[in-house]
Amino acid sequence: MANCKQRRCSPPHWRRLPYHLGLTRGLLGLVLSCSSSLASPSNVAAATHSTATATTPATATAPFTIVVDQQSSYDSCQVIEMRITQYILVERLKQAYRCDSLPWIRAQLLVKSGERDAMVTIPTNERRQYADVSALPVVTLNMRMFVANDSPRYGELSNAKTLDDLKAGTFIAQAGSGWAKKQIEPRHLAIEWAGNIENVFRMLKTRRGDFTIQGDIYAMPILKALAFEDQISITPVIFDRADYHLLISKQSAQRELMQRFDAELKTMTADGRLTIVTQQAMQAISDEMSSKYKK
Repeated sequence: MANCKQRRCSPPHWRRLPYHLGLTRGLLGLVLSCSSSLASPSNVAAATHSTATATTPATATAPFTIVVDQQSSYDSCQVIEMRITQYILVERLKQAYRCDSLPWIRAQLLVKSGERDAMVTIPTNERRQYADVSALPVVTLNMRMFVANDSPRYGELSNAKTLDDLKAGTFIAQAGSGWAKKQIEPRHLAIEWAGNIENVFRMLKTRRGDFTIQGDIYAMPILKALAFEDQISITPVIFDRADYHLLISKQSAQRELMQRFDAELKTMTADGRLTIVTQQAMQAISDEMSSKYKK
């Protein structure tokens, strides 16, 4: 299994919006649960929880190394796109796997040089120059609005259809959010910064801001774990989208793995298995976080 630490993620909810509503590319809704032929709860737990030592399936050779952006408040190796990627590699392809959490600039340079095999991220033009990109996304991140049900601005905010409709109100952002800096700051809205995604929702619940826009699959497990689903709603509008792909270094000795990964991802997307695995991963994240909050 992977040498990962533990991390959390986030997702959405419109009043009583089902987890699966509005998500794309065969995911329908990035949520979690699995059939026995695809992945039993124990299999997904095994595929999405790291251990100190990577396990090597009988058919595998050298571990396939993936780098992630190192975070201080959670284990980046346990974000939802990494759990899904690890499941495909270990459970479906029987590929030995290791996850390394490193400063993001260094991590990308290691992939560029071939010292690490891959990363799961948004494929920019620069990244395409030194890495092969999976044909389909591992996960699609939908940016959606969360509003406290008792907010005096609930009506106007819930009716917003584009970012340009946001004329007033205080936005709550997670510290270091590049999306907020790029999309919210230029619109001259007031911003309150929170140290992590959990505190974003705590601030929203206590009316220290009017709204936030977060990636649905990251925010939903946290909202559920905090038991804020009845106090905070998510609107159905998707304000932005980002596809996360597997990128394998063109210098990697395991570059040919992309062909097998693409074939498996295509099959899982077409038959709905990717949706099931994603649902399981989100549920696992929510359960882990709920246990943490109860301590």
